[in-house]
Amino acid sequence: MNARESNEDIEILVDALEGTELSEDEAYATMFIVVSSIDSLIEPGEPLPKVWDRTVALLRGNIKAYEPIFEQFLSLENKPENRYYISKHLLVEFPELDPGAKSAADQGS
Repeated sequence: MNARESNEDIEILVDALEGTELSEDEAYATMFIVVSSIDSLIEPGEPLPKVWDRTVALLRGNIKAYEPIFEQFLSLENKPENRYYISKHLLVEFPELDPGAKSAADQGS
């Protein structure tokens, strides 16, 4: 499966994350594929893929385990114009993980 799969293909992976006993490594790898695939499906001005809400719930349910995924997609090393499409949607759902807000707060201290 590659990152350019359809919404239905991503739903199969999300189903596995929701209902199958996966090892920590398997769950991480599967979630990385899901987030990457959703990123590849995002079209500016269009609604997010249907599977987004389920993915957010899974991410929220285990933020610590998926921390490297957040770091990958929200890295300050990427200029805003070079960030992934999904970055702004992740920040809407998880504003507490905004590395830009943390940096600004550190500078104000």
